[in-house]
Amino acid sequence: MKILFAIKTLENSIGGAERVTADLANGLSSRGHEVSVLTFDRSGSKSFYPLNDRIRRLYVSANDTSQKTRFTEVPALLLRLRKTIMRQNPDVVVAAMHSMFVPLQLALIGTGIRVIFSEHTVPAHYKGKRLEFAALVAVGLLADQITVASPSHPPLYPAILRPKMKAVTNPVSSSFVQADVISADKPKTILNVGRLDALKDQAVLIDAFALIAQQFPDWTLKIIGEGGERTRLEARVASHNLGSRVSLPGAMTDINPAYEQAQLFVMPSRYESFGLVTAEAITHGLPVIGFADCTGTNELIIDGKNGFLLPTRSAEVLGKALSQLMNSADLRLKFAQGSADEAKRFNLSQIISEWEQVITT
Repeated sequence: MKILFAIKTLENSIGGAERVTADLANGLSSRGHEVSVLTFDRSGSKSFYPLNDRIRRLYVSANDTSQKTRFTEVPALLLRLRKTIMRQNPDVVVAAMHSMFVPLQLALIGTGIRVIFSEHTVPAHYKGKRLEFAALVAVGLLADQITVASPSHPPLYPAILRPKMKAVTNPVSSSFVQADVISADKPKTILNVGRLDALKDQAVLIDAFALIAQQFPDWTLKIIGEGGERTRLEARVASHNLGSRVSLPGAMTDINPAYEQAQLFVMPSRYESFGLVTAEAITHGLPVIGFADCTGTNELIIDGKNGFLLPTRSAEVLGKALSQLMNSADLRLKFAQGSADEAKRFNLSQIISEWEQVITT
């Protein structure tokens, strides 16, 4: 089957949607499907997340992908999209996120090509972006199907879209090495992975660590990711005199070693569609901490089984939870075993099969 994945960028963006798109493309290609991936990236640019050699890259020229397309540029962009996709003549197109889905669906009106919208966020993302959400809903009516990451998501959308929606969990590799959460003879690390963004709320994690850092001199905090909040977060670390205890190494293509070397994982986000990195941490067998007010996170963390799901968003509450886990190797081991049990639902092969069924039916 000829499957075309489309996403705004794979070169400059390092988020969960990009990683899932690469995983799905690789997985379906390995099963014998003819897979291509279309982006607005520079011609010949490399994907941050590797794609196998069998996958064909397609580039539709656009301006800097970090900038919004001007209204006057839209007609030419839609025409280029239409021509590029029509030349490929795919059986189905899977468009990830509204930034690609909206223009692509408009470009393919009247072609008869089946389009699946792969949504990677929730309506909370569109708060203050009414025009974007209105465009998503209007164009969503033209889609053949809309996939979301959780069965809890369809009720969050307008009723008119829900009949098109199907929940398919995001894939997570099942070949991860389990973290050693109780080792006494190596440095101990609290890990967070995510875009440096106010909505990811790494600030509360830094503040929480600052409250307890002196009590745990053998522990460090590592925040892996990149984004617009870097300068503010670095200033926050400096204000707490934690420059030697908190590291922000930037984005990494392969973060598996970081999971394997950590002793616990914290996801302080204000909202998540699915919480891919939290699922990865669980698959690595890490104890996990998050806030109950965060969609996505609150579906992955089972309080008291694989971690703590905190009822109040504050540095003090988070610091107390951190202290409990940092103080007790037995509790970390208990939650690690709970994470190992939960990891079964993220099996990569099983989820690729679910996507294969969505795409081929």
